[in-house]
Amino acid sequence: WVNIHQWTDGTLNNLLANYLNPDKVLLQGRIKRLREERPAVKETRQLNAMEREIGDLDKLLEELTTFTSKVSQLAARGPAPEIQEVEAPYVMDLDDGVMVNSSALWELVSPVWKDPKKWWTSLSTPKGKKDFDWSHLAMGYWPQRVMEKVKKDPSLAVAHSDYGFYKGRDLFKELHPEAAQKWEAQQNRVKEKKQELDFKWA
Repeated sequence: WVNIHQWTDGTLNNLLANYLNPDKVLLQGRIKRLREERPAVKETRQLNAMEREIGDLDKLLEELTTFTSKVSQLAARGPAPEIQEVEAPYVMDLDDGVMVNSSALWELVSPVWKDPKKWWTSLSTPKGKKDFDWSHLAMGYWPQRVMEKVKKDPSLAVAHSDYGFYKGRDLFKELHPEAAQKWEAQQNRVKEKKQELDFKWA
């Protein structure tokens, strides 16, 4: 149904509207018809087959309902509203990479793909240096937690500058002015050196 490189902010809602909810209605209709037809069936073998089919379809409907519910939650509130600092629709950002993006979708891709659950643990409950707080997804759902690290880590300040709530702001310069000045001076030296070499070879 979904290709990561064709993902848009409306993908989850499109999935619900065009596939999941219509399939759910079809399944419910099929189960209802079978239950209505069941009293008229007299032959034991046919009745047993019908009962098995109803049982299989009930199980499928239960799985589809659970899956649809999770997709609806992601589309409206995010992957885990009960532990997020901020409730917001899931938005994929390809700059975050496959690991981070798929981690928030772990319940949808399990058990076919098991690694995203492990990555979700690193994203949602980071320990030590094993975290994804450089990602936009982490900042989107845990802005206070990430911002505390941004204040201490210049590289995180660079990662989260001019993005989301901080659009138009250079957090690196705001929060780490000395490091920013050193970086700018180094870049100027590199630029001057390049100009000297260009002039020499001209």
